[in-house]
Amino acid sequence: MPARSVLMISPRGFRPDQETAEDNAFQHSADAEPSSGFGESAQLEFMAVAAALRNKGADVIEFEGECEAPSSVFPNNWFSTFEDGTLVLYPMSTFARRLERRPDIVKWLEARYPQVVDLTSCEERGEFLEGTGSLVLDRQNQIAFAAKSNRTSEILVKNWCADFEYEAVLFDTVGPRGLPVYHTNVLMALGTGYAVVCTECIINPLPVISALFASGRELIEITRTQMTAFCGNILEMEGRSRFLLMSSSAQQAFTSTQLNSLQAHVEIVAVDVPTIERFGGGGVRCMIAELF
Repeated sequence: MPARSVLMISPRGFRPDQETAEDNAFQHSADAEPSSGFGESAQLEFMAVAAALRNKGADVIEFEGECEAPSSVFPNNWFSTFEDGTLVLYPMSTFARRLERRPDIVKWLEARYPQVVDLTSCEERGEFLEGTGSLVLDRQNQIAFAAKSNRTSEILVKNWCADFEYEAVLFDTVGPRGLPVYHTNVLMALGTGYAVVCTECIINPLPVISALFASGRELIEITRTQMTAFCGNILEMEGRSRFLLMSSSAQQAFTSTQLNSLQAHVEIVAVDVPTIERFGGGGVRCMIAELF
């Protein structure tokens, strides 16, 4: 069942993060762009996403971002929640992103999810697992898809799956600039009866395809170019009815055939977030931390 409630953090202090840009080929440099206006544009885009969610009947909890954490608009990377009251805190690869784990937000989460699994000590030994950026979860069938990268440790994926009794489907990728795709959730998304995935960038896609077919989903394959337009960074949500949230750039990059396939399963809701996508290197799915 998709989440009905989400936590979002406003992009106060939003700007390109040079640390994360090293392995995030989706993130563009701001060298040729005016340094002012990032925060204002990102804030308007953030408000549009939150309004779209509320308009569809979803519950949105908002916290204000921190100026010291330029990527705080992407909270799904540092925590995830489960229906049994479990909260997982994840190890982040860069110092600025670790600042996103604010005591006030953690305290708010712990009051609602008292069973806390804290993996953040893995940062000390250079092992990272960045939440539902690293892990695309099939919660119904208890399968975790994970693209190996600097931000997604194979060891931590296997340990996480052993602890939560999930099957791990790990794979290697080649994305833009010849780098591994930095997060799994930019190349694939799972919905009710369908899966969107960029098999073109997966070195050995057969295990991924087999697992998706075994789950009974229709496979909607996207190209590498569509992936860079954030066609894989989409999220099915529950409101008054189910809907699929994506960015306007993703909607425009999907072919009419692909859109028809998606719309046979779920209503599409698209929001324009060009500043956050271009200079943050993440899309609408990254902006949403699900509260199960």
